[in-house]
Amino acid sequence: MIKYSMNKFKILYTVLFVSSFAVAGLVDGVAIRVNSDYIITLSDIDNKMRSANVDRQTAVKLLVDETLFEAQLDNHEIALLDDEIDDYVYKLAKQNNMSVGRFKKEVAKRQTYESFVKGVKMELKKYKLVQKISKQNLTPPDDAELKIYYRNNIRKFSKGGSMKVYPFEQVRNRIFEVVMKEKEANFLKEYFYKLRMISDIEIVR
Repeated sequence: MIKYSMNKFKILYTVLFVSSFAVAGLVDGVAIRVNSDYIITLSDIDNKMRSANVDRQTAVKLLVDETLFEAQLDNHEIALLDDEIDDYVYKLAKQNNMSVGRFKKEVAKRQTYESFVKGVKMELKKYKLVQKISKQNLTPPDDAELKIYYRNNIRKFSKGGSMKVYPFEQVRNRIFEVVMKEKEANFLKEYFYKLRMISDIEIVR
């Protein structure tokens, strides 16, 4: 058994993961423990490699991040009510000018509705987590920042592909949502990077 703390062995993070899983003769079972309370199995790694079409190293990183995310949901007591999911689905259907019934049928053409709901739950939980942990760390963009985005992406605001573009005032709210989502995504990336660095990762073999 090899045990190490990420804050002490940051540089060895990738090397240890790759070398540990290269050992022949591993059987299915617990492959990694994260902060003692969460486990990742060899089957989890193999399944992630197939579903995400990635190599083992990337699969391990994705699973560790997902596990840390799950731990943060528990730590911050992030939960969803059934009504929140129903409301979200209703809004999506309305945005697409569909009834909820028709929207579900359209979803079913691409994936099972259960998989869709699972994804919705993850997005809603991620949104709640971001709101909670970024409250004092994430500054909403001001007009100056929004105008920079507008100028740098002016083609996105053209009228039907013509040379004419919508004025800033008409697309301000749309730009705000885009820039805010980018900020949230970058914040989460940095947040979980730092979280990995201070987490205890135990490789079992």
